[in-house]
Amino acid sequence: MADPAQNEFIQQAIKLTQSLRYSLSKTLERVAHPADESKEENEGDYINSVKEGLISISQEIEDLEKLATKLKPINGVYALGSTLAFGLDSSQEKNKHYQELNKSYRYLQKVNIHSNTSWQHLQQNMGQHRRNYVPKKKKVHQLATNRHENLSVIVATVQRNLPHTALSATKTADNFNVIQMTQGKVFKAAIALRGTNIEWIVVKASNEKLHNENGELDMWGQSKYEVFRKITEQAEIAANMMSANANEIALQHLLKWLHGYHNIFTAKCSKCSKHLKQMLPPVIREFRSNDIFHEQCRA
Repeated sequence: MADPAQNEFIQQAIKLTQSLRYSLSKTLERVAHPADESKEENEGDYINSVKEGLISISQEIEDLEKLATKLKPINGVYALGSTLAFGLDSSQEKNKHYQELNKSYRYLQKVNIHSNTSWQHLQQNMGQHRRNYVPKKKKVHQLATNRHENLSVIVATVQRNLPHTALSATKTADNFNVIQMTQGKVFKAAIALRGTNIEWIVVKASNEKLHNENGELDMWGQSKYEVFRKITEQAEIAANMMSANANEIALQHLLKWLHGYHNIFTAKCSKCSKHLKQMLPPVIREFRSNDIFHEQCRA
């Protein structure tokens, strides 16, 4: 007699398979026909919709794999009634269901491979479209600045090389070490560290506040101006790049690189030689070469 629990698992697996095929078809159609969507949809919304579809496919595959572990292995011939005769008749017209089942099985195998490949490809290209991506979680970057006294020395060293930039090192009540930078009337920035980890970086306009109404450092507040939100994203990318060689010199390079945005409203793009493109100045500063680009010119 069939196990009722196993029958329930099989029914769930069938429903998950149907849902997976629908999600995959919908996502592939979305990728194949981007022009069919509304013209008002920007590139970021299109990428996010494809990303959501791939995440849904990956989650459904994961759920299907977890459900498969609950199914008991079949020993010998599993009694499926008249379906046992599917492969017995050599007539192509009469055993077409058996062939369709085989095709479905091979199809689902390819779904897993192609969805994982698509997801990896999308992740590799997300760096080119970060103007529409605001990370929810800040990456942790290793730096050898585990004492507030060390930060003060680093700040003093950088300050001597940047006479027109105001730098300071403070310590918050919740044990964060914070380096604050003020670049005239252009921008202000804050880098928060806990122990040896950079927890957070933010860049705001000179007329915005880095502290809340209680006088505490606003850890997660973003600038209300798009240009400074994009500079914040570029600062996070730069910190991630330098984390491979984490030391005090790397932190000094980060501060000097951030100082390079002092001419954000006057510098021209190294590629198109223009100030503005799509109403934004060139917000990309190459970490090694210091070249300046618009996001569109750098892509």
